[in-house]
Amino acid sequence: APPKEGGPADDADVKRRMQGIAAFNMLSLFCTTAFICGMYANAFCDFCGREITFVPGFNITAACEEMNGTSQQTALCETLLANDSGVGFYGWYGTVPVNQKVCFTYTWFNPFINGWITPEFDTKFNSAAAMAITANVFGAVAWFTLMMSSCCMLSQERLYGMTSYFFLACLFQGLSLLIFASDICEVGFFQQYFPNYNGDFGSVIESVQCTQGTGSKLAITATVFYFLCMNVVPKAIVPQPIGGYSRWYPNSMTTGYPPQEPATAQA
Repeated sequence: APPKEGGPADDADVKRRMQGIAAFNMLSLFCTTAFICGMYANAFCDFCGREITFVPGFNITAACEEMNGTSQQTALCETLLANDSGVGFYGWYGTVPVNQKVCFTYTWFNPFINGWITPEFDTKFNSAAAMAITANVFGAVAWFTLMMSSCCMLSQERLYGMTSYFFLACLFQGLSLLIFASDICEVGFFQQYFPNYNGDFGSVIESVQCTQGTGSKLAITATVFYFLCMNVVPKAIVPQPIGGYSRWYPNSMTTGYPPQEPATAQA
C-alpha cells in the first residue's frame, strides 16, 4: 500500500522547505544590499574624511596670498589646504566658495607650474583600491547567480559553493579600509601639488586625521552583510524557478536536476 500523506513527517518536511526558502530570500536581500553598498562605497569622493589641524595662529588665506599668485592660484591653494575635506579612491572633496563641496579628480591642472599634476600614491592606497574592486567582482558574481536562479535552476551544491564568493567578497571589502593607513592620511600628501613650494607643510600643519566618510561606512556595511550571507547559505533551500520543474517533480526543488520524462509502464 502506498504511504499515507499528510503525516507528521510530511509536515516537518514542508516546514523545513518553507524555512529554507525564506532563508534563501533573505540571502538574496542581504547579497543585494552588500553589493549595492560595495559599489557605492567606491563611487564617493569621501571614502574617508581628512581633517587638518594647523598650528596656532596659522592663517590659510594669508599664507596662500604670500605665494603672490593670481586669484585662481590663491583659490586653488585655499581649496587644497582646507581643514575639512574628503578623500576617495578616484577623487576628493574640496570646499570652494561659498562653502560648497565639489568632487575633484586627483589629476589637476596646476596654474603654479602651468602643467598637470597627478600625485603618487603609496602601496597601501593602491592595494586598498584593488581590494575594493576585487570585492565588487566577487559580489557581482554572487549577486548575478542568485538573481538568475529565478529563471535558471540552481542546485543546492552550487549554492553551498557560493559561500566562497561571499567569504572572498567579505575579506577584500574589509581590506579596502587599508586606505586609512596610506599616505593620503599623512601631513605632506597634498604638498605634491606645490612642487615650487620650498617650505615644509609639517611646520604649519600640526596633525592630519582620517575619519570615517560615506564610502567607508558603506564598505563596512557591505562587509557585515557579506558575512551574514556566509552564515545564511547553509540554511537556505533553492526555490523552484519561475515556470520550473517542481510541479511535476517535487524533488527537483532541492536536487536542481531537470525533470525526466516519466517512465512508461511496461506492458
